[in-house]
Amino acid sequence: MKGNSVATIPDYNMRIDVYHHLVDDQAVSSKMDEIIERLKAIQAQGEVMANELQTLEQQVRANDDAVQSATLLLNKLHQMLVDAQNDPARLQAVIAQLGQQKDALAQAVTANTPAEPA
Repeated sequence: MKGNSVATIPDYNMRIDVYHHLVDDQAVSSKMDEIIERLKAIQAQGEVMANELQTLEQQVRANDDAVQSATLLLNKLHQMLVDAQNDPARLQAVIAQLGQQKDALAQAVTANTPAEPA
């Protein structure tokens, strides 16, 4: 074996088998069942959180729509008042129009305002 670090055994066909035996199969099985149950709970929690996130995203979109509508309405209202400031008849028409629309606006704001948590 001089200069050669690999030992060879000529003309021998050898097979080595290693077996692992668990001493307590019930304990391992119990632990595996516990791990599986915890993974299922984590997966279920992830699904709940995904659904809650989707609902939250929908509410944010609805609120964004309401904010944009309210901004547009206020800009239009401001311009109507500026245009009518020197014309009493026109100012009365704007006031009448606002009176007709205030209930619809109040309902829209209420519908798009989330309830305070209890």
